[in-house]
Amino acid sequence: MKKELGVIWEKNFFKRIVEKIDKKSMEKGFSKSNLFNMRKFYLKYQKNSRQCLEKLSWSHYCEILSISDDKERAFYERIIIYALMKKQIIGKREKC
Repeated sequence: MKKELGVIWEKNFFKRIVEKIDKKSMEKGFSKSNLFNMRKFYLKYQKNSRQCLEKLSWSHYCEILSISDDKERAFYERIIIYALMKKQIIGKREKC
């Protein structure tokens, strides 16, 4: 029952926040879903170092935030980082 009340409170909280945000802010990424993702991001990554967090884009994090298992999410983070590094290396080689 307590958990259900927390979920209801959370949904209503985000709804109230979104209602108070003006349209200009909404255009800058402060939608209901984005605010929800920002909270999830904070809860999952608050103990990580900034250096680690800067390796992925916000879009990458939004995609993997739905993964609840920490080890599985870390696995996909490493896969994305590897792919980005590989892309950078190939790009540098093509410029030479």
